[in-house]
Formats: sequence, C-alpha cells, structure tokens
Amino acid sequence: MNAPLGAEIRCGDLREVTDRQVADIRAAWLQHLVVLFRGQQFTDADLVAFGRRFGEFVLIPALRKPRGLVRLRAIIDGWFDWVRENQHGCLVMSAISEYDSCPGPLHDAVVARVQRWRSDTARATQMAIDSGELRADTDPRQISFEIFGIALALHHDTRLFDPKLARAQAERAIERLFAAYSP
Repeated sequence: MNAPLGAEIRCGDLREVTDRQVADIRAAWLQHLVVLFRGQQFTDADLVAFGRRFGEFVLIPALRKPRGLVRLRAIIDGWFDWVRENQHGCLVMSAISEYDSCPGPLHDAVVARVQRWRSDTARATQMAIDSGELRADTDPRQISFEIFGIALALHHDTRLFDPKLARAQAERAIERLFAAYSP
C-alpha cells in the first residue's frame, strides 16, 4: 500500500457539523478508510446520531424504482455496489461483528439497522409477490434472510479473495434464489 492508512480531521464538536461537512467527512472516510477525530466526547447515543447523518446510500435510491423485482434488485445491487466501493470494510458489517453480543445503545442501533434492512427487503419481496413476479407461496422473510446471507458472503469474499469473482458468485446466487420462487 502506497498511501497512508487514515486521516485526521480537525473540526469542532461533531454533534454540530453541517451537512456539507458530513459529506466531506464521508469522502475522507471512503478515501482513507479510517478517520480520526481528536478531543470528541461522544456518548453511545451521540455516536449513533452522528452515524445516522451519513444517510441511507442503498435503500433511498432503490425506492425510486418501480415496485416488484425491479425495486428488490435495485436494493440488492445497491448493497452489492456499496460492498464493492468499500472493499476495506462496511461499517454496518463491522458493527454487527463488534456489537452482536454487547448490550447497550450501539448494539441496539445495529440490531435496528439490520431489522430495518430485512423489513425493507421483505416488503420489496412482498411487492414482487403481489405483482406476480414471485410465487404466491414465497415467504418474504425467508427471501430477506437468504439475501442477507448472500450479502454477508459477498462482504467477506470481496475482502479475502477476488472481488470480481465474489460479485459474480453473489449475483448467480441471487438469480438462483429468484428462479426458485419464479411463478
């Protein structure tokens, strides 16, 4: 690696940064993988609130797509793209590993984030069922669970092995999943 890992960002209280500053922080995080803020006094609740300011990079763009498999695929593609663009680690995936057995506000925020993602994916699956693109006996929660499992495998294989191969395998797994529930 030629570039240094990480960047120090000097600013005032992170609880008071503007939306433009949040965009700049996100850009630095994506470029340097690690950002350091000295002198911040964050509670767990402050950290969760700051994290929310980074916005939703996968779901909101997908909601612009028509209901049904088009929207469900857009959610999946958005997540898969996020994994590709952040090859050194996904904050949510890392937080799952870090806080899965640690009670408290950060654990609760991670659980809420995963539950929301699964709920949104299940809802998009239900829309594909309602539009006749998936069989009526399809269980939206099961589809959501399987998509999440494929995304986890993609996340790990992208970091450990060939990212292009990992993406291709994940896409094939999604296609097999949808084919299994095709009417």
